Amino acid sequence: MVKRKVLLLGCAGSAGINFIKSLQLENSIEVVGVDVNKYYLEMVPVQKKYLVTRKAGKENEYIDKINRIIKEEKIDFVHAQPDSEVKILSDYRDKINAKTLLPSTSA
Repeated sequence: MVKRKVLLLGCAGSAGINFIKSLQLENSIEVVGVDVNKYYLEMVPVQKKYLVTRKAGKENEYIDKINRIIKEEKIDFVHAQPDSEVKILSDYRDKINAKTLLPSTSA
């Protein structure tokens, strides 16, 4: 069975962990986590996780890091859990090298 890989941005919050646990009920999905908080990241129930810093005005560097993870991990889909990650994913959707499921920018 080929597993699909989902990259979860903002994986370390309670909503992110609940999302992970829900996806883990389906054996054909593997979740790779990304978060900006190294302390919370320790609690995330996934095998692969990345600490990725994000600074105001340096969004392109953040997107470059995300794209390196997408390439390295062979990610099929990117999901952002907290609103701050949804915003950046929405703003830079054309630069993300994997599928996303976002409404139009105007929505």
